[in-house]
Amino acid sequence: MLAQRHKHLKPEQAMLAGLVHDIGALPLYLYADRYHARLDQTTLEELVHKFSAAIGTRLLKNWNFPEELVAVPAGHDDLLRANNSGVADYVDVVTVANLQIPGAAKFVAWANVFAAERLGYYAGECQNFLTDHAEQLAVIKGMLDVNATRH
Repeated sequence: MLAQRHKHLKPEQAMLAGLVHDIGALPLYLYADRYHARLDQTTLEELVHKFSAAIGTRLLKNWNFPEELVAVPAGHDDLLRANNSGVADYVDVVTVANLQIPGAAKFVAWANVFAAERLGYYAGECQNFLTDHAEQLAVIKGMLDVNATRH
């Protein structure tokens, strides 16, 4: 939904960017689970923070993802990220989406999030995004079977 204001951003690619932005953490968690069961949570989180972007970038390159998606693992956590073109990209979409945690968006200093600016969202829109788009988000969650009860 965040990509809708930009014709050059495809919603399907934006969704895919969101799905793979932390893909580099998966091998780290699997390795830790398999070989280092005694690794404490803090150390594991530090390892994930330090290495997951590089691993995710390498995975997406090896899987022949387009360059605009390969950039997502390394860039999505950088709120002050500048891009050469100044045009919104999939990294911006994932950055803003990650900040849309229920209850937390009101506390983000949105004026300092360059990705929101490139996407054309001002602070008030970002703070109220989940509320303002609740119906659309419910439809998307329904299509993806998110939060569905299983019997």
